[in-house]
Amino acid sequence: MTVPFSQSDDPAVRSVEKYLEWGEGQLFAALGAELVGGGLGLGSEDQDANERFARKWFSRNVDELRSKICFTPQAQALMGAKGDRTAEAVTIAELLSEATSLGSHPSMLVSVLITRMGLTMFCRDATPR
Repeated sequence: MTVPFSQSDDPAVRSVEKYLEWGEGQLFAALGAELVGGGLGLGSEDQDANERFARKWFSRNVDELRSKICFTPQAQALMGAKGDRTAEAVTIAELLSEATSLGSHPSMLVSVLITRMGLTMFCRDATPR
């Protein structure tokens, strides 16, 4: 019997489910904190700086992220499918963890951002490397 993602005890699935509830600004702020290695600061200035940093990082790295994700069999199977957003984000996070130097937590945050955008939309301008 397959356990639905929403009932999973897997910490990665639970994290992704939590991140799917966050706003885009929160996701970028948390990603920025992970990328600079400081964790989320207490002040709104820290969060704003982390968010700006992560948005710039994402823009600079989007082509590399696309090349690592979009041409995999897993991503191809997800594109255009009407599926569970949690399952899509977890699959993308696994691909990112395997193909990049991002850790598992930043991979989850990036995967939720990509899932929100839509994998087909994200991959539309992808070119293989």
